Amino acid sequence: MKGTGISGPGSRKRLLLSDWFKREWPTIHYESGALSTDDQLFERSREVQDPFQLQKIDTWDWTGANIKHESQKQEKLTDSIQYAVIKRLLGVKGDTEYDIIFDDDDGYEAADVVAIKILGQTLKVDLFHCKYSKGVNPGGRVDDLYVVCGQAQRSVHWKGDPSRLCKHLRLREQRRISTDRNSRFERGDLKSLGKITSKVSTLESDFTIWIVQPGLSKSVVSTEQLRLLASTELYLKETSDTPLKVIGSK
Repeated sequence: MKGTGISGPGSRKRLLLSDWFKREWPTIHYESGALSTDDQLFERSREVQDPFQLQKIDTWDWTGANIKHESQKQEKLTDSIQYAVIKRLLGVKGDTEYDIIFDDDDGYEAADVVAIKILGQTLKVDLFHCKYSKGVNPGGRVDDLYVVCGQAQRSVHWKGDPSRLCKHLRLREQRRISTDRNSRFERGDLKSLGKITSKVSTLESDFTIWIVQPGLSKSVVSTEQLRLLASTELYLKETSDTPLKVIGSK
């Protein structure tokens, strides 16, 4: 493809649009409610009779977070959504305390935050997909969910090969520290990841995919939002029997 190049994220390097799309595939939304990204088409299932159940939306207190700021970045911005999620996960104690909490935010991410724990003979993996709000206050904007629902759907493939996920995290960390930047580990390290990797083949996988959108207001959620969440939930269940959990605001 010929044409003017565009700058890659976080650098001044210029890329052809065709090369950029190989790295960051656009998400296209259709009037029918379907969406496509990469080589995958997600259609709203005809079996979706009821919208997402309202009681399934968990609400967090986002005090101190700017709901329009998604990533904590290298600086670990304390007003970001991702930082708030990580802080909350680090506060989980007892039997449910995570062994690894990993900042995977960037192109080709498995999720913005990957949290892993071994519970007996089970490998528990939680993939948290964070998305910034398009408004300063929580509301019923369906646009706040389109992209993050697509990310949740695409990430389901990691459940089929947990060892590949571990390899992915290891390579991401090695690339990060090779450039003298901050570690991606918020808890754990390469050694603890290695121990988990060595056990993966003997463990039963238990994956949960999370959508984190503080711009989603449980009190004023729209029908369109609930239908989109329901389609995503059904897709995850039908393709891999993976549960979907949603976090928003009051």
